[in-house]
Amino acid sequence: MKTKRFIYTLLACTFFMTAGAAGINVNEWRDTRWTDGFAFFYFSRAQGDRVYFEGGTLHEGGYGFSLAPAVGDNKWTLMPLNPEFEYSSLGGNSEIGSIVTRTVIDGQEVLLVRNSSGIVTDVLRRMSGRDSLRDIVITDQRWNLTGRYTDTRGQQYMFYPDGTVTPPGRKNVSYTFEEIYDMPSNFITLSTGEHWMVESADGGINLYTAKPLEYDDWDKGQLIARLTKQPIEDETPYGCWPETSSFLLSSSYVAFYNKTTLRLMRNEIYARHGVKFNSADLKARFTPANGWPTPTIDAAQAKLSTMELINVDLIRNMEALIEQNR
Repeated sequence: MKTKRFIYTLLACTFFMTAGAAGINVNEWRDTRWTDGFAFFYFSRAQGDRVYFEGGTLHEGGYGFSLAPAVGDNKWTLMPLNPEFEYSSLGGNSEIGSIVTRTVIDGQEVLLVRNSSGIVTDVLRRMSGRDSLRDIVITDQRWNLTGRYTDTRGQQYMFYPDGTVTPPGRKNVSYTFEEIYDMPSNFITLSTGEHWMVESADGGINLYTAKPLEYDDWDKGQLIARLTKQPIEDETPYGCWPETSSFLLSSSYVAFYNKTTLRLMRNEIYARHGVKFNSADLKARFTPANGWPTPTIDAAQAKLSTMELINVDLIRNMEALIEQNR
């Protein structure tokens, strides 16, 4: 009996040594799935000194990355999926060699990817068994549109997170995102049969007519309205993008916006904490007359929450990425 127990123990040890190197607890990663809001990644294997994650988008596979233990508690180094690759498949411009930390933010288990400067470049949320990538992508895209807008004539549009919109002078109608290559796009179809294209604009969105073409393609038509986003007075937290202080964003979420809007979003977070601004446009925008706290402190004194600090990083990283690709 003792001999049998010894053999079973030896076999178990051999399995875990081949499944993962010393210092890697494979069971902590097994059966986990993660998403950056664009692609999903599932634990596929442990080999040598790494754990590997493979996955894809709604359209294609071939996405992935690996993690190797780094110096420090609960720290990992971002590595490619295959030795011949020199990149990861994450959407926020995360570079190989970035430090990854597994943690919990506001009850959500996440992987935070930080570059050499300590800036968060990607957030991967852990997916539950009930989560589908399509639902996650659509939810983020709905939040990109959610809010109160006014056009150049002062008419109001309201987009809601449940996938409905109220055009000026009309009843609330539902909308769906049209798919291009299996991915929800910025072309939407209203329950009335109308087709719109939605495009990020400075401080808001532009709406265009749209027409379906062959092979899941769409044609951008004439401008319907230029919409400027407005704060909702009774909303907490206050502002045009309240989600920046109440939800953990993703690189896919911030990728929708142009650089001008990203700057406004980022500074809106600071404005909620009463930060003083030097730029004339920000001074004029974030005033008590417009519903904001009286500015009394410098940005360095602002006590942002952990979630807000991460969101500021993600927004700033996307601003830099847009500037880099100009």
